[in-house]
Amino acid sequence: MKLMTKNKFSRTPSDIFPSGVFELQVQYFRKGDCRVNLTSANDVAKYVRKNIYPEGSIEYVEQFYILLLDQSNHLFALKQISVGGISATFTD
Repeated sequence: MKLMTKNKFSRTPSDIFPSGVFELQVQYFRKGDCRVNLTSANDVAKYVRKNIYPEGSIEYVEQFYILLLDQSNHLFALKQISVGGISATFTD
C-alpha cells in the first residue's frame, strides 16, 4: 500500500503576493431618474411607439423585440431579436 506524501512547494502564497491577496469587486448602478417603469400593457405600448416607431413612420416588416425588466418593472433594456418580412419573423 502506497502512502500519500505531502506535496513540497517551493513558494508560499505570501512569497507570490508579498503584501497579501488582492480582491477586485465591480458594481454598476443606474441612475434612478432614467429608469422607465412599465406596469401595464398601455405603458409598454406607449414606450414602444415612442422608441421603436417614431410618429409618422411605419415599417412593412415584422419585428421581434424583448423588454428586459427587473422585479419592480423597471426597464433595463430593449433588444431587437429578429427582423422578418411582410408576414412573419423567425426566432429561435
